[in-house]
Amino acid sequence: MPSPANPFRPAFLITLIIILAPGFTFAEDVYVQRPSLTVYAGKGPVYPAVGQPFKKGDKLTIIAHEGKWLKVQVGDQTGYVFEEAISVQPIAADNDKLGKAIGGSEASRMTSSAGGKAFGEAQAYAKSRNLDPTVLKRMLASRAAITPQVWIDFA
Repeated sequence: MPSPANPFRPAFLITLIIILAPGFTFAEDVYVQRPSLTVYAGKGPVYPAVGQPFKKGDKLTIIAHEGKWLKVQVGDQTGYVFEEAISVQPIAADNDKLGKAIGGSEASRMTSSAGGKAFGEAQAYAKSRNLDPTVLKRMLASRAAITPQVWIDFA
């Protein structure tokens, strides 16, 4: 008569580890590297936000990796953030409101001639692809109507 399976046999333990390991992760602290980060109830911005947006340098705790999405603990709830929005290294808070509002300090130094050159290149690209440049013109007109002070207030 065969004896019952011994749960302490190495083969049984290895099989158990292989079955349970993918769903088991350790909590991991990471830091927000973007000026603002929304945690969503699901994988993507089509889901509602969980709590208030986090700021650059805030610490989050990852409880699971699901592809490029990270499941994080937010108080007593869980939510998702995209992996490119966080860093494993601590990040200092960004106090440069103007640079943050308009895309970084380099963007605030862009000259009008550089902007004009980029517009010309964008128009040429649109024309080469048979795209309507009207949308581009409207976008640039809207961008020009927003003053740096409005960006600071918005940020």
